[in-house]
Amino acid sequence: MLRASALSLSRGRRRLVHRAGFELHPGRWIALTGPNGSGKSSLLRALAGLLSWDEVPHLVLGDQRLERLSLPPQLRLIFQGHAAGWKDALSVRENLWWQSRMDTEQGGPAVTREAINLAIATTGISAQAESPFGLLSAGQRRRVSLARLRISLDAVPSCASILLWLLDEPTTALDEQGQRLMGGLLSDLCQRGGMAIVATHGAIPGAPPALSFGLGPDPVAAPQAHAQPRPSAGRDANASPGRVS
Repeated sequence: MLRASALSLSRGRRRLVHRAGFELHPGRWIALTGPNGSGKSSLLRALAGLLSWDEVPHLVLGDQRLERLSLPPQLRLIFQGHAAGWKDALSVRENLWWQSRMDTEQGGPAVTREAINLAIATTGISAQAESPFGLLSAGQRRRVSLARLRISLDAVPSCASILLWLLDEPTTALDEQGQRLMGGLLSDLCQRGGMAIVATHGAIPGAPPALSFGLGPDPVAAPQAHAQPRPSAGRDANASPGRVS
């Protein structure tokens, strides 16, 4: 289980999150919701170690205290933001090969060409596999990101490793089929005991029920140093996000 508390984050003079927290068990995911500008992207970047917290948060994986989520070898972290870092001059296949090597450089099995070919096929970008990334449409680019996630599912080295996805609005620019692909990937991740925190503006078709962590125009204030986001009573949190409770 991943436990986080005392999460406090500001951008400029505006406080986005104040001493919030969550508990996330293997096989579950959190829908991070809120209007534009509420801090979803910043919170994900801070969790990935790319932004500094206002104060040192309390992060625990199992019984191990963590400085950052990217440090423990038993946690495989995949962060995917709005700008995924793909190279315009490289082909889709070359980009996925390069990125998969980066994703597994901390350990784990080498990614095979067969795994990349399978990811390309299952995410519907076979026709674009040899095309430069810079020529793809917005939806096709997002499907390349889905292929990266597909590859990561097959690159967890052992049952002792937990895969954690931090995803920033992964269904943006996707058609209905693409959104269902994303939901299916989340379902596969949870079935394999992985975890995810996903910024989203709505339900993801085909995804399992989610815990809900809501951000708003006012700072999130937790009455205790540790709070667990829970689905609203009698409602699916994948469809009805709310504040940390």
